[in-house]
Amino acid sequence: MLRITGILLAIIILYASANSQVGWVEHSIDTAYAGSWGVFAIDMDHDKDIDVLAAAHEANEIAWWENDGNQVFSKHSIDHSFIGAMEAYAEDLDCDGDMDILGVAHHGNEIAWWENDGYMNFTKFVLVQDYYTAHDVSTIDLDYDSDIDIITVTRDGGTINWWENVGYPNYFPHLVGDGLFGCREVVACDVDLDGDIDIAAAGQYIDQLVWYENGGDFNFIKHIVQNNYDAYWVEAIDFDFDGDVDLVGCSVDDYDVSWWENNGNQQFTKHVIDGNIAGPQSIMTNDIDGDGDFDVIAAIRYSNEIVWWENDGNFDFTKFIIRSDYNYASTLYSIDLDNDSDIDVLGTAYLGNQLTWWENTAVTSVDDRSSLPEAFYIKQNYPNPFNAKTVIEYVLPAESFVTIEIFDLLGRKIDTVVNRFQPAGNYQAAWDADNRSSGAYFYKIRAGEYTEAKKMLLLK
Repeated sequence: MLRITGILLAIIILYASANSQVGWVEHSIDTAYAGSWGVFAIDMDHDKDIDVLAAAHEANEIAWWENDGNQVFSKHSIDHSFIGAMEAYAEDLDCDGDMDILGVAHHGNEIAWWENDGYMNFTKFVLVQDYYTAHDVSTIDLDYDSDIDIITVTRDGGTINWWENVGYPNYFPHLVGDGLFGCREVVACDVDLDGDIDIAAAGQYIDQLVWYENGGDFNFIKHIVQNNYDAYWVEAIDFDFDGDVDLVGCSVDDYDVSWWENNGNQQFTKHVIDGNIAGPQSIMTNDIDGDGDFDVIAAIRYSNEIVWWENDGNFDFTKFIIRSDYNYASTLYSIDLDNDSDIDVLGTAYLGNQLTWWENTAVTSVDDRSSLPEAFYIKQNYPNPFNAKTVIEYVLPAESFVTIEIFDLLGRKIDTVVNRFQPAGNYQAAWDADNRSSGAYFYKIRAGEYTEAKKMLLLK
């Protein structure tokens, strides 16, 4: 077992805004992970800290790094003969309470998963072979039958499939769409908010950003969001907090990072975040500076950068560099890795063979309780959609007995997040949905005579 200590390397950049300071401290997880590519983070061993998974394209390896609770990581190899390993992902596929691992072998044309026996011993199952230029994998309960289905794509074939879980360990393939050549990334989300799961996708070779509408019977209809755009990556999220699903995407060869605003009827308007960025190939949205809106993080291939754009709340964006010499920055992931309530960033460098995390050293100002809010208010949760954990912010103008409850789509209460008296002020509450299935939920606040409900989406 290789033990790698997270060594403090450098403070990359520090900036100040009216309410917070964000600085970055770099820590190395692995400096010899050959062809480091896909990265993901989750509590693999259920010890209440965040572990890291990654794929090594040249080493043909899927591995996970165990966090000892102090961000000292120990490597555990899952498979070192997975040809052209590109993606590593974790999900409790068999619903037995532990995390299994999925992987994509790009050159091996294979997608597989490894069953966790509960003691971190893994047994491989092949989902599909001869899946030419396999490129991405994700999971969701697409048919709402309380088990986990799988979504896969092939790059050169432009084929998107969803694999219905028909009983452990078997999956049945269904076609979502084909001909989306250069498809590298898909995301499952209820784009039209009609209660079923749709799929957004990026087609680089065909120069399209699209979404596939689920007709309710799992027949998918393709809708073009943007033509003449060699879309490389896509995220689906309520980026402007107006109650519908927007898209955020990037183009390597168009040197572009943008978001597409949904007018509520799935008519999308493009807004450029940065139109002069040299080869963005992996992006993610999260609230980096803790100010309640979504910022954007990216791995930039040609300029070897990890960067983020600060959203000022009015969708004007300022670029900040986290690392400027990260050799062929390939992918990234954002999460609170050190459990200090701010968002950190993980990244991989394909030619640099590096797996790295950057600690966010944000210092958030203390609320001024002498200036009390004037009205009750609850914000849209963030991130949204979310994976396992999300934050709900709310405002109390007077001391109140507050309840915040979580409901499923059938209106059944499944959790209570807050249930107590609280003084006037600004508050945050976190909901941990680690043991819940993917899908749409509602959260509802009651404070005095004030009541309001909002919708959120859990994607695992």
